[in-house]
Amino acid sequence: MWKAVLFDLDGTLTDSAEGITKSVQYALDAYGIHVDDYRDLRCFVGPPLHAQFEKYAGWTPEQSNIAVDKFRERFSTVGIYENRLYPDIENMLIQLRNQGILLGVASSKPEVFVNRVLEYFHIRQYFHVVVGSELDGSREKKHDVIELALLKMGMSQNRDEVIMVGDRDADVIGAKQSGLTCLGAAYGYGGSVELLTAGADYLVHSVEEMMQFFVENPPIRTYVQKQKKDGMFHKVWRILYPMGIHFGALNLISLIGGVILSFIGISIMGLSDTEALTDYVMGGTLTMTGIAEICAIPFLTYFFKKDALIRNNRPMRPIITRLKNVPIGFAVFIFFFSAVFGDFLGNVISLSGLPNLFPYYAELSEQIYTNQNLVWMIVAVGILGPIAEELVFRGLIYKRAKDYWGAKAGIVISAMLFGIYHGNMIQFIFAAILGLFFAYLYERTDTLWVPVLCHMGVNCMSCVLSELVTYNNGFVFLAVVAVEAIICAAGGWYLYKKFHRA
Repeated sequence: MWKAVLFDLDGTLTDSAEGITKSVQYALDAYGIHVDDYRDLRCFVGPPLHAQFEKYAGWTPEQSNIAVDKFRERFSTVGIYENRLYPDIENMLIQLRNQGILLGVASSKPEVFVNRVLEYFHIRQYFHVVVGSELDGSREKKHDVIELALLKMGMSQNRDEVIMVGDRDADVIGAKQSGLTCLGAAYGYGGSVELLTAGADYLVHSVEEMMQFFVENPPIRTYVQKQKKDGMFHKVWRILYPMGIHFGALNLISLIGGVILSFIGISIMGLSDTEALTDYVMGGTLTMTGIAEICAIPFLTYFFKKDALIRNNRPMRPIITRLKNVPIGFAVFIFFFSAVFGDFLGNVISLSGLPNLFPYYAELSEQIYTNQNLVWMIVAVGILGPIAEELVFRGLIYKRAKDYWGAKAGIVISAMLFGIYHGNMIQFIFAAILGLFFAYLYERTDTLWVPVLCHMGVNCMSCVLSELVTYNNGFVFLAVVAVEAIICAAGGWYLYKKFHRA
């Protein structure tokens, strides 16, 4: 069990958005910036006020100091009480205290206000230490607040037994800078994507889930340390056998389907010509691929969920619920960006001349996928295939390699195996580069749906273009590549900014 828990205040213990945003609205209005709906100012809930005023209004530190003083005019008398305690918070604190766990509050809000809020809700007595910022704006960074709280709790030398709970990326970043595990409170103001992007180790979506977490969940390091003690043979076996499940399903279904189609072709359709029979059997390859993916997905999902149960000491949240945690705008963006990026990468490889050195793949692909039904191709190759392959290479292989050797090694290992699995040099290069991209996004979001959507985008684009588009004009082809390069550069910059916020 954890020996100490540090809580953020706003968005974690209390829902203080109304009081904070109305006070920000009051401060901005005093300096000529009119915001009609105070709810549009939720970005001010959580981060240090001085920095947020500078970011929001483009003010200098001096101007922001004046705005903070104006903010406090209203907040100290009215806004501080426009607040409510999240349901079951007090019950959870009582349970944690009864377990002998040290409790503390580490907030960027001025310490005098933190204490007033805790006393207003009659929960101050549950905390051993309460640390906030100073009224002059010093000690406002979450890392500095956490360090002082650790010192006061006597836990500076036992950081692996302390967990920070917060709802914003600043809480996660501060925890990581202090060497702490971080539990993201996704019911607060930041949301799942912000917390996971910042690197939260765990996520809960309600106070009830948090109570369950502290009852059932030991420190994450216990599992990781255990996995690192496994022998090399066992590690290699756990990383490779998911590929065997997928490979075996594809080949077994293909073998059975080939025998059935050959029998139908010879006995029922009367195909005696070897070439005609081969074309008939190859025409059913796509159907057999789709059936194989359907057969493999339940087995892969079972091992994926089993890993999550062992790793987190509790069942993972339902797959559909985890999909809902991906904002629709980001899901649409990542699907179409990956579609363009995949086509751009394929076009660059084509321009490099490498396909001329390895012609077999192009001949085989044309033989398998020519004259196939586009809708069924999208279902089998664009939807079912990505789900199965992402379960294999990101959900199982990447996660297991990360457990053993860390995230960077996991990204590289899963990408290389993803390339090797495709069986030829052209597809190795193509798939390995995409594998690096998919695994990186999985690491940053911790939601398998993100690489699945990326993979679907790439494959669906490939299916559509292979059926509908042929470049007969070299100039048009180069123009398309140039436009794709611009889109990829812009989208890549957006992702860099999104996942590398300070």
